[in-house]
Amino acid sequence: MNKMKKRLILLFLVIALAFTAFSFLGCEETEPGTELRLLCYNVRLWTFTDMGDTAWNKRRPLIVEQILAKSADVICLQEVTEIQKNHFAEDLTEEYEMIWYGRDNLINTEGLAILYKKDKFDLVDSGVFWLSETPEEMSKGWDSSCYRICVNATVKYKNDDKKVSVFNVHLDHKGEESRNKGIKLIIDKAKVTESPSIICGDFNATINSSCIESFADSTFVSAQETATVSDSGETHNGYEDTDGSGLAIDHVYVDENFKVNKFEICDEKYNNEIFYSDHYALLVDMIVLNKENE
Repeated sequence: MNKMKKRLILLFLVIALAFTAFSFLGCEETEPGTELRLLCYNVRLWTFTDMGDTAWNKRRPLIVEQILAKSADVICLQEVTEIQKNHFAEDLTEEYEMIWYGRDNLINTEGLAILYKKDKFDLVDSGVFWLSETPEEMSKGWDSSCYRICVNATVKYKNDDKKVSVFNVHLDHKGEESRNKGIKLIIDKAKVTESPSIICGDFNATINSSCIESFADSTFVSAQETATVSDSGETHNGYEDTDGSGLAIDHVYVDENFKVNKFEICDEKYNNEIFYSDHYALLVDMIVLNKENE
């Protein structure tokens, strides 16, 4: 009987120690304040040419529902016109604060938005710069067909003071030189920040383009390529079922301060019938590594 009791006690201690060790490791990986879910999304600008299921007044409630369902901590949106900016500010105000800048001074100009969960983050800083030789003023750069900007924001976790900087961009659809030099300008801006940094958006460039090659000489890596669980396929659908023949031109790049757990291309349709946008959203789950964020 004594031997049996000793064995039971020993077995109990082994199980208890194993459970304690497992719990400790699990807590270390999911330390509060270090998890980050990012949504990167070209939502398609408001335009008279979109009608029926592609019209903004039809897509607006659907895309808002989709965005809320993803429950991202930080959201980077491209092709957000001033009208759409007002709609998002109205529809998402309960959960998110929004930063938006237009690329020029036209009426209902197109711009970029960064949203962050207001119960999770405080805003440290935000701004905009143009992708040109004179980035601090409204200007076209190189062979760009349009004014192109990058909107950036640094947010701080409320519970542990860690900071994250996000650079949201929509590169030019025609000018190759503009894309190449524009992304290099963004990398240069991002690498001097004192916070873990993310560069994401609609690059209008595939993974094999010279634009993407600019990241090879930097500390930034593709979230898609480095994720533990990753997705592949087109990110631009053009409101059509392309059976995988579309282009993958939307990207997320992170520096060495992140561990990417999951990269997903959100290629669903509303009721399996209606496209939310002519692009698919990118959803990235990552961990901000435990390094100093002064």
